[in-house]
Amino acid sequence: MALKEDIAPASDRARESLFKASPLIVCGMPHSGASVVGQAFAEAGLYLGDTFDTSDFFSASGYLADQDMVRFHQHLLDINQASWKDVETMKNLTVSGDDKKQARALLVRKFGDRTLWG
Repeated sequence: MALKEDIAPASDRARESLFKASPLIVCGMPHSGASVVGQAFAEAGLYLGDTFDTSDFFSASGYLADQDMVRFHQHLLDINQASWKDVETMKNLTVSGDDKKQARALLVRKFGDRTLWG
């Protein structure tokens, strides 16, 4: 997975803004209601990203998880030979310095100009 090419450099202003921002994180296992909570926040005006998955059999309204973030998380799981379906595999995840830099760059690119985001 070539993540580096997907992450454009961010301005210093966007980077500074991100670290002063207030993120709201909604997480949950599949079918736990996290999508409903996220949808309520989105309806109230919370910015959740700009690339979403379309609807399917399990979610008629689609998924409110930004797909760039989902791909990055999947990359971290893959390099750790872990799976979101098996909590035991996630107990000892490691994140390289390069992946930390990529995560920061992705967050700045996606949310750097927002003061509140999810």
